[in-house]
Amino acid sequence: MQKFQEFLEKYFVPIAMKIGSNVYLNGIRDGCMITAPLMIIGSIFLLVAFLPLPGYAEFMQGIFGLGWQRSLLYPVNASFDVIAVLTTIGIGYRLGEKFKLDGIMVGVLSFVGFLIVTPFEAMIKIVDMPNEILIGDIIPKVWLGAKGLFVAIIVAIITTLIFRYVVRKNWVIKLPEGVPPAVMKSFLAIVPGFFAVVFFWALRVLFSMTNFHTVHEFVYKIVQTPLEHLGNTLPAIIIAYIACQMLWWFGIHGQMLVFNTVMGPILTALTLQNYDAFVVGQTLPNIFTLKFVDTFVMFGGSGCTLALVVVMAFMCKSAQIKDLGRMALPAGIFNINEPIIFGLPIVYNPIMFIPWILVPVVCAIVTYTAMSLGLCPLTNGVNIPWTMPMMFNAFFITGLTGVFWQLVNFVLAFLMYLPFIKMLDKQYRAQEQAVETEGV
Repeated sequence: MQKFQEFLEKYFVPIAMKIGSNVYLNGIRDGCMITAPLMIIGSIFLLVAFLPLPGYAEFMQGIFGLGWQRSLLYPVNASFDVIAVLTTIGIGYRLGEKFKLDGIMVGVLSFVGFLIVTPFEAMIKIVDMPNEILIGDIIPKVWLGAKGLFVAIIVAIITTLIFRYVVRKNWVIKLPEGVPPAVMKSFLAIVPGFFAVVFFWALRVLFSMTNFHTVHEFVYKIVQTPLEHLGNTLPAIIIAYIACQMLWWFGIHGQMLVFNTVMGPILTALTLQNYDAFVVGQTLPNIFTLKFVDTFVMFGGSGCTLALVVVMAFMCKSAQIKDLGRMALPAGIFNINEPIIFGLPIVYNPIMFIPWILVPVVCAIVTYTAMSLGLCPLTNGVNIPWTMPMMFNAFFITGLTGVFWQLVNFVLAFLMYLPFIKMLDKQYRAQEQAVETEGV
């Protein structure tokens, strides 16, 4: 175990730390987090429209009439269906901040760049009045949502790079001292903004001459689709869970680094695809989503520690473990497990290493198998808060059958943690008895 730990510390941890400190990955993570409140708010309306209770839809229709669900989807569409737009603004803003630039202006220019590369479609509308026709352009909604997510990320990064390069070269318009700061910042952004707009305009023109026709088509087919297929496989998810748990074992926030940063954009796109299918009554396409992670494999926090907390609180004899378990139980119910990770501790604890790694992997395999065989519904794309307690979260995204499978995972985690925590409990109890004996 000692040699394995030294190997990981020498090769694995430095790589993880380098990834975790990458300013662009951090900017993507923080920028995507800007969309979280809006998606949660939209999900509340989505839950009200499609609450998984027998007879609920008929009951609401009897009160509000036909079409009652459609009115509830307006806030949903205003958040989920423009996730790419929100993402490009958020990432541009956060990256601008990290490079000490005008974050708001970088975010706005990222939005403009996204619109430039997004294809418009001609619209012809015949008005009721005789011989009156309206001609204009519309933006296809398909590229504003999940399918445009990776273009949004790329555009925000390129905009930041252009803005930063121009500012560092000092190719900016400077106004005399005494000019209001807001005016000063606006003029400072003219030249970087011009370069960014010209770049994305040229990019759009160039792609219009290719077989892909648009930047969106190219990125979706060449980049986004392969990554989604890769991220939607069991081996990829298992590797991600192992990496996440190993980082936590070394005291590094594995959830933030692996699932919020590296896997975040992929799982977000897969989640939104399920949402798109759910609202129109189609078959849900993806097993692995953001809420698959939170609900079935990380209940109580990374490592399914709610089961561990219950073992500690009610099955252990040492005062240290028992008291810690009972103290951490309220936080564990809301999926917060830092008291266990650093208090037990999990970090650098050789006894807890094996179950810490294996428990989420086993739960992922069991849930994947159940969903693949049709025994458990797939997650519906609703973006409930990650702090929602166990069983409630499963009910809202999969219904009662999902609650059953979440309980199956809980029992498996309980049984896998039990022998290892009992070994640790025996050690702690012996230490406490030795102290008590010395005190006498």
